[in-house]
Amino acid sequence: MASSASASAARSATSSTRDLTVLLLGSGGREHAIAWKLTQSSRLSRLICVPGNAGTRLLARSLSQTSLKIDHVTLEQRKDNNGALCDLAKAQSVDLVVVGPEDPLVQGVADALREAGIACFGPSALAARIEGSKVFAKALMQECGIPTARYASFRDYATAEAYLHGSGSGGVGQDKGKDEEGKANNVDYPVVIKADGLAAGKGVILPNSTEEARMALRSMLQDGAFGSAGNEVVIEERVNGVEISLLCFSDGKTISVMPAAQDHKRALDCDHGLNTGGMGSISPVPFVGPDEQEQLASLILHNAVEGMARRGCPFVGVLFAGVILTSNGPIVLEYNCRFGDPETQVLLPQLESDLLEVFLACTSGTLDQMELQWKKDTAFACVIAASKGY
Repeated sequence: MASSASASAARSATSSTRDLTVLLLGSGGREHAIAWKLTQSSRLSRLICVPGNAGTRLLARSLSQTSLKIDHVTLEQRKDNNGALCDLAKAQSVDLVVVGPEDPLVQGVADALREAGIACFGPSALAARIEGSKVFAKALMQECGIPTARYASFRDYATAEAYLHGSGSGGVGQDKGKDEEGKANNVDYPVVIKADGLAAGKGVILPNSTEEARMALRSMLQDGAFGSAGNEVVIEERVNGVEISLLCFSDGKTISVMPAAQDHKRALDCDHGLNTGGMGSISPVPFVGPDEQEQLASLILHNAVEGMARRGCPFVGVLFAGVILTSNGPIVLEYNCRFGDPETQVLLPQLESDLLEVFLACTSGTLDQMELQWKKDTAFACVIAASKGY
């Protein structure tokens, strides 16, 4: 529930026609794309990138002869980073903060900003659990009737390893490792091993053998390969099909769906590398028509937003679902609580509406009063050039 201070801040920014100061938090290609689109708004007076990147600095130079001002600030590093951002936003008279990456959202930066009376585009820490905890997301999907793969979750290696071989009673989840007579099931399907928490897009292992699956479990639960993010793991059925990305804007009640996108995750040629945060993307997706996209959005995005509201943690921001289209229908692989990277780079160029106005509508709960416009008969592609070890 939004505090009175945050609700007042959102109303103030939305109702005024004056030029606005926006703070954009993040340093990736996603933030460059957001900054580029924000600078097209007639309501933007000043954009503060924290910390920004070479792309946003190039954007600032290209607009240096206009009335629009773009600044770059490095946030003071201290134990309470949320407090440091709130202090900066207050000192710079910021009207709206837009949070790009997931880590600050999971750590409660949106809550801190709203408590300080500063409007924020991004979900609360409770709502951000939809990305911050795969176990939470799986439970939400079960509750809301959203299709997802069979799974079980574990906190210790011995139990997880026994479940993998069918000699244990399983963990918590949809597939608890037993049949109807209470006998242990053997996992007779290919699996995916997932760290429960955030792991920079790299906490998903696709083992090609039982031994590789055992090594993945050991690395997470015993060796701490992903730190606290791997304190709990999900063993999930690996499903086959074509993966797409579905994103929407949400004000906690209403959603507005973006064109479908498709990204490529694995590094190296011929998919020989590990999963990454993304190696490239395209949009729109040629094999997903308007009717199918509407059905998918209703089932996967709208139901999730409704479920979050019922749980008392309404989702405000961008909700992003990774969906695989199988021969038996769609399966949700995961949810993210923010714009995708690199999906943002192919989605925002298609948006004809004012992005700042969309953000303000989300923060003020008035998204139902907007009808977003998207370019038609166009296609966009993004290719990532990554350094070694990405």
